Amino acid sequence: MHARADGRLYQRQIDGGPVDDPPAAVERMKAHLEAKGYTIGNIFDNMGGNITGIQLNAESPRRLLVQFTPSKETSFIKVVGECTLDPAARKKTT
Repeated sequence: MHARADGRLYQRQIDGGPVDDPPAAVERMKAHLEAKGYTIGNIFDNMGGNITGIQLNAESPRRLLVQFTPSKETSFIKVVGECTLDPAARKKTT
């Protein structure tokens, strides 16, 4: 995802541990997100190389991108959006 012209695109990532059954974890997360009104996007089930993971992409009703990536080595959830309520984020750093 590309940053907007004004540079305001925020993301956070939560790292987790290994997941024994990544496809089952994706199905549970998919059901959870759908119940909350999220639109399910692409599901990548072949991450290539030696990675045994799978990735679910979804969009919240407020247009936040959510990526859920469980694998047998590690897992993470990444959330990307255009806004934040943090006033410190309005300050330019460059």
